[in-house]
Formats: sequence, C-alpha cells, structure tokens
Amino acid sequence: MPSHFEKHSSKYRLFFFLVFSFLIVHSTWKLLKSPLAKGDFEQYRFAAHQIISGEDIYRTTSRPINQGGAYYLYAPLFAILFVPFAFLPIGIGALIWSLLNVALIYWSTKTFYEVITGAAFKTLPTNSRWIIALVPILLSLRFLLYHLDYGQANILVMALMILGLRLIRSGGKKSILGGGVAGVSIAIKFITAPFAFWFLLERNLRILVGLISGLLLSWLLPSLLLGFSKNWSYLSFWFQSIFPYPDLTRFPLNFSTNVSLQAELYRVLERGPSFHVQRTRILFHYLPGADEHNSKRAAPDQFGSSGRNGPVSDEI
Repeated sequence: MPSHFEKHSSKYRLFFFLVFSFLIVHSTWKLLKSPLAKGDFEQYRFAAHQIISGEDIYRTTSRPINQGGAYYLYAPLFAILFVPFAFLPIGIGALIWSLLNVALIYWSTKTFYEVITGAAFKTLPTNSRWIIALVPILLSLRFLLYHLDYGQANILVMALMILGLRLIRSGGKKSILGGGVAGVSIAIKFITAPFAFWFLLERNLRILVGLISGLLLSWLLPSLLLGFSKNWSYLSFWFQSIFPYPDLTRFPLNFSTNVSLQAELYRVLERGPSFHVQRTRILFHYLPGADEHNSKRAAPDQFGSSGRNGPVSDEI
C-alpha cells in the first residue's frame, strides 16, 4: 500500500518548490535592498572587477568601511572564478548565486548520505528520502538563510569537499582526484581544512598526493591569467596577513575574519560561549550528575553582543 508521501509526493514537491523559490527571491531582495554593502557577494564581485581592471584585490575595500565595505579575504582563485558575475548586473548575479547555492544544498544533502552509507539515495523508500532530505535542512535552516541573505561562499566550499569525499570513496585513481577537489575546497576557504588532518590520519598516499596537488594548483593556476609575479605577490600577502591573522594593525579588517588558521584553532579549542553550549548540550548531557551541574550554572550567552557575527569564537 502506498505511503502518505508516495500518495502526495507531487503536492509536496510543488509546495517545497514554491517555498524555496520564495526564499531565493526574498534573500536576493534582502541582499540588494541593503543601503550599505550587498553582503559577502559584493566583496567577491568587487575582487572580480579588480582582477579585470588589473587593480589590487586586497588593499582596497569594496566601498568605504563606514558604508559597510569590506576587504576581500580569499585566495586569488576565487576572485577569478567570480569574474563571470562581474559582467552581470548585480541583481541578476545575486539571483543566480542564490539559485546555485540552493541547488548545491539539495545536491550536498543527497550526496553526503551516499558518501556516508555507500547506498544510492534514489533506492530509498519515498518516506525515507523526504526525511533524510528535509531534516538536515530544517535543523540548519537558520544558518542557511543567513548564508543566502549575505551571499556567502560556505555552501560552495562544503559542496566541493563533499564531491572530493565522494570521489575518494570510489577508490582507485579517483582517490587522487578526490584529494585534489578537497584541496581546491580548502584553498578557496580554510573552513574545510580540518578534513586535511583526517586525510593525514588515513595515511592514504593517493589522497595526500591529490590534496597537495589541489592546493598547489589552486594557488598557482591564477598565474596563467595574472602573471606569476602578481599572483605571487597576492599569495605572499594572503599568507602573511590573512591566513595566519597575526596582527590587525598591519591589516585593519572591519570585522574579525573567519578564514584564517587562527579562526580554525578558535573554533576547535576556544572555551568560549559556543564551546560551552556544545559541551553542555552534547557531552555533559550524558555524564552522571550533568543535570545538577547545569542547573547550578548560568546559561551561557549563546548569541553574544557583537552584532552580525555573534560571539567572538564564532566570528573570528
């Protein structure tokens, strides 16, 4: 006998198509209506314009800082990948970027299930497919909406890492290609760098060769467009001033960057508000006396007071 989802599958598809269409349009409208900067999307597009005009991509903000302008914080490769958006009106470009991100959310959810289980998503019963696709999205909806509202790059970086993991799982020579794709993901934005430690622990030579090759190609390929000297100058600046995030007086960012090595260490090791929330909810919940311990301590300030980026351990 067909299940409820099987009976009404077409209705659910139409409903969620309308919901996601609304979210795409709303996020694009919210991004464009801002009287200040147009989110992170503006930074990427500005860097692409700088590439086209031959200007420096790092030392100039997309607009004055008091108007919400910000510095471009990524390696040169991502600015080059964004060049097609520089030729589009910002409204059309932002809409395409939102559409791409929503498509990647669906693809990543389905593909990550296949990476973890080794089973094809389409072979699941209809009920299971709906649950597996919707629950992760609903649980992370707040963060996904924030991502779309600001036109960020995290979903693209995540999708590249998942593609790398899928190729690695295939084994054989595809492991090298998978490691290479993972390297590109890390090179674009450092938030996926913890996977590199897992690859090291796996001690799979093919994956490591692919990873290193992906990183090197991502850093050096822009030389074909920019010239070796200019690309090397950009990389030197990025590695010295952005990647380690050593000293704000040398590179005065208008908010704490979240693409640096220091940021990853903060996320993993910092005993800040986010650490305590996760520890209380996930770890202490299973320890003897945890309820008594938690009732004696004040609830941590989960959201902080630093505006857009929340607590320090989340914004760096």
